[in-house]
Amino acid sequence: MDKLNIQGFTQYPLTKENLLLNQNMILLTARLAALGSSGNYILSGCTEAGGAVSDGYVVIAGEILPFQAGIKIATVAIVETNESATISGTTYENARVKRLVKFASGSGSGYYNWADFKRIKTLAELETLVNNSRPNVYVQPTEPAGAQNGDFWVIQ
Repeated sequence: MDKLNIQGFTQYPLTKENLLLNQNMILLTARLAALGSSGNYILSGCTEAGGAVSDGYVVIAGEILPFQAGIKIATVAIVETNESATISGTTYENARVKRLVKFASGSGSGYYNWADFKRIKTLAELETLVNNSRPNVYVQPTEPAGAQNGDFWVIQ
């Protein structure tokens, strides 16, 4: 992955080129969401306890989004907030777009059933599942009468 090395500088030019480099590094990392599963899923956090769900991260349509803790209801929605930024006396309207997922009542486009979100297993959990699901099989070389050396193998 590329790297934006800004340590040790008291000032660093915030050019479009540097911002693009930073954004591309973020997008490269976000592509890891494709390793999860198809559909929407819980990436981390989002622990249920006492009728509430904790903060965490979810994936909706391949996009990694922060999840805001709340009282559990049937549906969630992506909430988008635009913020203005004032820099050196100039205000840039809607310069920042922040997106998060939280519980929200509704149906139709933009609403997702919380019950459809599945927690993905970690690599360690998957390894345990695979190891525990393997039958106890071993291969033993045997040579029936008249066979040439190494012609037959029997699975027992």
